[in-house]
Amino acid sequence: MPYLQLITNVQLDDERKMDLVKSLSKVAATALKKPEEYMSVSYEYNSTLIFAGTSEPCFQIGLISIGLTPQACPDVSASIAAELKSKLGVDPSRGYMNLQDPTAGRIGYAETTFAQLK
Repeated sequence: MPYLQLITNVQLDDERKMDLVKSLSKVAATALKKPEEYMSVSYEYNSTLIFAGTSEPCFQIGLISIGLTPQACPDVSASIAAELKSKLGVDPSRGYMNLQDPTAGRIGYAETTFAQLK
């Protein structure tokens, strides 16, 4: 059930957007050790997003994944940052990643929660 939300001030055409979200889906699923069929990714362009007081290319990532441990976060962050640099051209120091474990009882799916599916 991982969900990755990317907000950036880097505008992409539709083809590059789709390429980016598909590649982030694969990279994040691999880094999280989760099946990609549960992965959800979104891209949002925000022309007014700034970081460190400048409008140079930057990003914000929100990532939730049941069972994400603090020990796994550095590798997850590194994997996503490398993909953002490769596909978006954004320096990894130009944004933050909010990496969270929401717990299975707080994520709804198929008319119930993941806690009930276990």
